[in-house]
Amino acid sequence: MALVKAGADRQVMHEHLRQLALSAWEQVNQGKPNLLVEAIFTDPLLKEYLTTDRLSELTRVDGYTGFAPERARSTAKGIMHPLEGSSNKATG
Repeated sequence: MALVKAGADRQVMHEHLRQLALSAWEQVNQGKPNLLVEAIFTDPLLKEYLTTDRLSELTRVDGYTGFAPERARSTAKGIMHPLEGSSNKATG
């Protein structure tokens, strides 16, 4: 989305990033390190739209959890609710 906001074509960037990811995945499957982030930082097309600082912000994963906390709570509730009901049946 940052690339689109910077003026890039969404479909073109999606495919370009997909190709970078597939190339990195191929290297990983060959036992080599995952160099996707390095590829992103050095890619001339991406650098036409985003600065190195912005790319750095976008590739930081520390603290990013997305919807994981909400999903974990929902899953835990779904697990605990039936268990609570079954313990009542066993004692009742």
